This record gives sequence, structure tokens and C-alpha cells, in this order.
Amino acid sequence: MISLVVIGRNESFNLFRTFNSLDLNQFSEIFFVDCSSTDDSVNIVQKNFKSVNIISLKSNYYSASLARFVGLKYVTSEYVQFLDGDQTLNLDWIEKGYNFLKNNKKVAIVHGYKYEYKDKNDLQNYSVKKDKFNFQSDYLQGSYMARTKVLKESGFYDIRMVGEEERDLYVRIKRLGYQVWYLDYLMSSHYDFKLRGLKYILFSPVSVVILFPLFKYINSKFIFSYIYVYRYLLPQLIIDLLTIYTIFFIPNITFLLMVLLAQILSLIFYLRISRKGYWIIWKSAILNILRIFSLINKKVIYSHKKI
Repeated sequence: MISLVVIGRNESFNLFRTFNSLDLNQFSEIFFVDCSSTDDSVNIVQKNFKSVNIISLKSNYYSASLARFVGLKYVTSEYVQFLDGDQTLNLDWIEKGYNFLKNNKKVAIVHGYKYEYKDKNDLQNYSVKKDKFNFQSDYLQGSYMARTKVLKESGFYDIRMVGEEERDLYVRIKRLGYQVWYLDYLMSSHYDFKLRGLKYILFSPVSVVILFPLFKYINSKFIFSYIYVYRYLLPQLIIDLLTIYTIFFIPNITFLLMVLLAQILSLIFYLRISRKGYWIIWKSAILNILRIFSLINKKVIYSHKKI
């Protein structure tokens, strides 16, 4: 009834924890999509978790969206749960997510909150990445439960994207008449030990991807679904564009103070709703806007097989 797709690249440090967190009886089939790992990931799964089907993915361009895209090709169950190789799954989540999807036919995807671990030497402390109540969310996460048929009907992920692929998918899910829901319930724990500073936020390849859905949907039948999915993000885009226009074309102190006030108020708003990243995301994209053309023209060549 439910398939599990775990993706990973060089996650040998985490894979024992990930697969040991699972109740294998909850799933009709389990896949591990290995993304050209150079460590011992494949051997760990082969030797210790024999019920797991291993998919070897080779590509000229790695992204989590590509790994999940390939994993979905092998899924035969009505529902699928995605999980990253550096996460563990809350055992109670599967029943919670499944019942919600079963009882709400217009919901295509459901996700919960996560514990975030940042220090591999300190697994006693973590932060909680969550909202405050169940709602039709404005975002998606890498791990979630979904209706397999709807994902395939939507075309699933745009494999050129190394970020924002979930919201981009949500636009097409919304266009099909389905919903994405957040449940205020523990779904998974994320052991994210990768260091990402301000330089990464501002100048990495991820910085420009938020512009990609805008470029794709601005003049299409998907525009109203796009506006709904990005409803908390678009006001900040307008403020940022007005700020740039004011600085370069209306160097008037009154207007400058007005856009500065708008920036401060939007920052306060995003802090209050626990979305501080929304304040900087468009700024980063605008700084890197020329990268959008290489992303649009990206040719992803890949192959995959079960081993």
C-alpha cells in the first residue's frame, strides 16, 4: 500500500541510523536511490538491509529532485513516502499521514514537522522546525507522503532544480485540483551536518532557483496556482523590486525611508511567522539573476538501474 523512497549521496555516516529507524513492515516496498556515492553507502545497504531495493543513479548533474524523480519511477504502491539519507522517520508518522490522505481525497501530499540536528558530536540538542497548527501549507519538504498517481500525473519534479523543486511541484499539484497539507505532528528528524554560511545563501547555485518557477508560470495557465503557492513570498518580491527601483531611479530621501520601513516591517512579519528566510531569498536571487539562463538551458543526462 505504501512505498518508501530513500535518497542519498555519500551518506554512509547516516544510513545505519536512517534504516534502523524504520518499521519495515509498514511498507510494501523500499527503495534506496544512491546518487553516485564514492563512499561505502551501497555496501552498507546491501549487507545490512537486504529487503531494500537499491537503485544506482548516474548523472552529469546531481540534485535531490533528480534522485526522487528516478525513485518514483520504481514505485508501484498507491502511496509513497520520501525520506533523505540523513533523516530518520517517526514510526507513528506513517499511520498519521496515511489516514489523513485516505480520509481527504483532495489532498495529494501531506508533511509534518522535523527535529533538526546540526552538530554530529552533540545529538542531545536539536531545534524544532515546525508550524503551529494543521493548514494547507505554502511550502513542501524533501520528506513527505503522497499519492503516487497524482505525482506522476503532475510530471513530478523539474530535474534541473537544486532547490525550490517542492514548491514548483506544488504549483502543478494545485493546478490539478489537489492540496498540500502540513500536519502539526512529528514526521522525521534531520541530521544535517553540512555547513552553510551567508556566502552559500547569497552566492550558491541554489540562490537563483526561486526565479525559475516565476519564469515558467508568469504567462501561463498555472499563474493563479503559482500565486497561491507563493502567497507569502510574493509581497517581499514586490518590496525588493520597489527598493531597487527607488535606489536607482528615485534617489529621494522620502521614498528611500518608505522602502526602508517596508523592508523592516516585512522582516518583522516573517520573523513572527517563522519564515525569516523569505526576507532574503529574492535578494539573493536578484544578485545572481544571470544564472537563471544557465539553469533554464541545463541538460541533465542520467541513467539508473536496480542492483
